[in-house]
Amino acid sequence: MKNKILKVLTILGMALLLTACSASDKPAESTDKTADESSDTKQSQDKSTDKEEKVQNSYTIDQITITAEHYSVEPYNDPNGKFTKRISIMFNIKNETDSAFGYVKSWEGRLPDGFKLESLIEAQDLDLIQVPSGGSIDDAAYLLADDSANLDEIIATYSFMDYNEDYWKDFGKIVSGEMNEEEFKSKYGTPKELTFDLTPIN
Repeated sequence: MKNKILKVLTILGMALLLTACSASDKPAESTDKTADESSDTKQSQDKSTDKEEKVQNSYTIDQITITAEHYSVEPYNDPNGKFTKRISIMFNIKNETDSAFGYVKSWEGRLPDGFKLESLIEAQDLDLIQVPSGGSIDDAAYLLADDSANLDEIIATYSFMDYNEDYWKDFGKIVSGEMNEEEFKSKYGTPKELTFDLTPIN
C-alpha cells in the first residue's frame, strides 16, 4: 500500500515538475511596449502557436511510433457522483529501437471548444510499463466526462518521452532529495507534446 501511495505522489510530482520545466523555458515578455504593440505581438504569437501545434493520428520519433485514432465511451459509476462517462483512448506504440521503451497511461484530453476533460489514472497504471525492442503494444488511457459534454470529437495530448526504469529511479531521487530538478531536466529533457484528433467508435 505504501508503494502505491508513493507512486501516486511521484506521478503528481512529475506533473508539477514538467509543468514547471515547460514554464521556465518560456522567455519573459517585455513590459516596455505600447498598448498597440503589445496587442499586435499577442496576435502574432497566437497565430504562431496555432501553426506550430501539429494534430495528427500517428507520430514517429526516434524509431518509436505512437498511433491513436479512436475512442469509446462507456457509462461510469463515479463514487463522488461528478462524472457519468468514461472515455477510453485506444493507442498503439511500436518500438523499432534496440532497447525497451517505457511509456505512461496518463493522457490529457479536451473538447474542440477547449473544455478540459478529467484524466483517470488507476493504481495499476502507475507501474513501469515497457514495449520490448522490436515489439508493439495496444493499450488504453482513460478520461472522464459528465452528461453535458458533447463527445463527438476529442483532442488528446500525450507527453512523449522514454519513461524507462532509469527515469523512474532518478525521479525517485528527486523525491528523496538526492537529485535536484535541474540535474534531472538536464539528463532527460522535457517531454514532447503530441496532439491527436480522435473520433468515436460508438
